[in-house]
Amino acid sequence: MAHYLKQFYQQSQNQPRQETCILGFSFGAMIAFLSAPFVNPQALILCSLSPYFKEDLPRIPQLWKEYVGIRRITDFKKYSFNAYAKETKSKTFIVVGDKEHSFTKKRAAEASKKISGSRLITIQRGEHNIAQKEYQKTLEEMIAEL
Repeated sequence: MAHYLKQFYQQSQNQPRQETCILGFSFGAMIAFLSAPFVNPQALILCSLSPYFKEDLPRIPQLWKEYVGIRRITDFKKYSFNAYAKETKSKTFIVVGDKEHSFTKKRAAEASKKISGSRLITIQRGEHNIAQKEYQKTLEEMIAEL
């Protein structure tokens, strides 16, 4: 995650805030969220936000932790959702499908409560697939409102 964040910062340094909307999906939503306090975009769209922050790790099954490896788990432990939520000042939309994994839905619900002024959007029949017709329609409608 640290490497991805560094790469994102480098690419976003010269973007004026009034023209910046960051949209991320899954791990990309984690990167968007973690970068928001530093980039300070006008809007932040977190799609299917991955539930792998420090606070989420106790809920993650051991089998999954073994699958991704100790290095990635150690890296995830560095990022506190609660700490970053307090620093997020951008207009924030949290998008999640109603058919996603319970961990992802729980992270979305908690995020909407902890990010001040955020809006939770649940996609009916939505899966963990940003290319899904229902997901695309919801995003198009939301972006048109910005």
